[in-house]
Amino acid sequence: MGKIHVGERTLVKLRSYPYEQYGMITGRLTYISDVAYRDSVFVAKVGFEHFENKDPGRKVVLKNGMQADAEIITEESSLLQRFFRNIIKVINIR
Repeated sequence: MGKIHVGERTLVKLRSYPYEQYGMITGRLTYISDVAYRDSVFVAKVGFEHFENKDPGRKVVLKNGMQADAEIITEESSLLQRFFRNIIKVINIR
């Protein structure tokens, strides 16, 4: 839990609506539980900010109980920065 903080950006992908076709919801973490729910699983809440609807002709309806996957953005870095970070890791291993 050391890397995750309230206010960090999240990308939410609804399982009922494939994100490749419908898009995803962006938001920010508004709450993280102090105690694990079970086996290193923590409860978190996301405040939605924007829904990128790739197909405006189809309406997306949010309902209680829908399942989603959330990606928490802990660090913004360019592709070049990630590439060099991996090169440095390989060099340090040898």
